[in-house]
Amino acid sequence: MNTEISLLILENTLIALLGAQNVYAFLILLTGSLVLDPCENGIHKEGSKRTGLEHVFLIVGVTLFGIGPYIYRKLNQHSWLIKKLIFMLFCIGLFIGSIILFAIIMSSVKYVLTVFS
Repeated sequence: MNTEISLLILENTLIALLGAQNVYAFLILLTGSLVLDPCENGIHKEGSKRTGLEHVFLIVGVTLFGIGPYIYRKLNQHSWLIKKLIFMLFCIGLFIGSIILFAIIMSSVKYVLTVFS
């Protein structure tokens, strides 16, 4: 019973993390620089108070989560249409890769639990 609950928690956590990666990358595909520019302009200013710095770290941790912004910035050398097409292929690959990674991790964990239980 306890391992079933642990597996359920692990499964839900993996789904949430991989889903957030995919959703944020797709959001960047749809909106482009509208998502990235305000975040970049807002987080590089120094905070005057401690709470301001905590807010900056929260923004960095939440909004720059994932590989999507990194890849999108690397594609800035291409034209708008080529950048969108390449990033759309990246989003499709990220989605398929997330499914494969989820299946590998969950099957490995289930195998380890059956062997050592």
